[in-house]
Amino acid sequence: MRHFEWQHYVPSLYGAAVMVTPALLRDQPSTVAGLVRAANRGVVDTVADIEAAVDAVVRRNPSMDRVANRERLAGTLALEMAHEEGSVLGIGAIDMARLAQTVDLMTRAKQLALPPSPERLFDDRFLPPSSKRVRSLSSAR
Repeated sequence: MRHFEWQHYVPSLYGAAVMVTPALLRDQPSTVAGLVRAANRGVVDTVADIEAAVDAVVRRNPSMDRVANRERLAGTLALEMAHEEGSVLGIGAIDMARLAQTVDLMTRAKQLALPPSPERLFDDRFLPPSSKRVRSLSSAR
């Protein structure tokens, strides 16, 4: 078995994302804003105290393997969330040119007739100010 990091093979690909329906975005923008604020707060709090973050999950699921999940979380932060652009843009923001590269890649791989525009896929108006986003995960700090 070989483990590889997707960033070495598909460097433009972003990982996890907060996704909402077009209807929610249109009809309840304050709900979307609250969701993004909560997600950002979770990242800020997790980075500030990874042990407290794991403790919170264990309280919700006491049968969870604390050691394994702490390592999984640390690995996610270090491997999947530490792209150098985070130190520039802050976690949560994206580079639209990088997203366009991913759209192009997916369009070719899936033979999409009508690829979405990057602007349709990412809306930065709900992001907290840059000063309130985590920037410390990147090794390029």
